[in-house]
Amino acid sequence: MTKASCCAYLAHLMSTKLKHHTIRRKIASVRYFIEVSELPDPWKQSKLFAEYTNHKINQKPSRQSQAAPMRLKILTPSMQNSIRIH
Repeated sequence: MTKASCCAYLAHLMSTKLKHHTIRRKIASVRYFIEVSELPDPWKQSKLFAEYTNHKINQKPSRQSQAAPMRLKILTPSMQNSIRIH
């Protein structure tokens, strides 16, 4: 694993709709593979590379999308009859 290949993978992840926490988890998996394979880790070898990747990842939005809340008025009339509101 070279810095160039890790940088290309990061660029690919950044071009997707993934949030930054998801990208961090994917990179953590790659780093685990690098460690288990006893290959040189570009993030440990170069502080500048680690800073660069952190900066790029932090540019992605971190807030997750939340589902719209369930409202009583959007339930069908048949469902409204089966729900008892006190």
